Amino acid sequence: MPRQISSQLTFLHKFILPGIFALSIVNTAILYLAGRWSTASPAITGTMMLFTVAFLVVSILLHWPLKKVHVDERNLYISDYRVDATIPITNIARVSEFFFSEPRRVTIHFKDPTIFGRKIVFIATYRFGPFSAFTSHPIVSELRAMLAS
Repeated sequence: MPRQISSQLTFLHKFILPGIFALSIVNTAILYLAGRWSTASPAITGTMMLFTVAFLVVSILLHWPLKKVHVDERNLYISDYRVDATIPITNIARVSEFFFSEPRRVTIHFKDPTIFGRKIVFIATYRFGPFSAFTSHPIVSELRAMLAS
């Protein structure tokens, strides 16, 4: 039975957060154009709009490539919420992680191209603890062990 190794919050990061930023931009623009943004000067409104657009762009760049990933002893089951693929673990070339993010961003590089390209990115489950930021995520260690066997 495959088990999910990507965060349950992948959908939130991929779709909901960018949607909130986009709605915030639309809301601010409508209020400003309607003249109901009376509590702030145009400079403050412009600055708020600039930061919201920046957050939207960063959110899309970081979160749009995220995949939902399940694993069993032989395969990875990968989904981008539109397309699903089954990739054999033997096709994994290496597994890396980005230490400066929580939840941890994990990248799986493939030997041969897949429907998603030569690599995929997913966010691993959240970890809490004083030293979790300084240690490798257990799922990365587990995937590397699967490659070694």
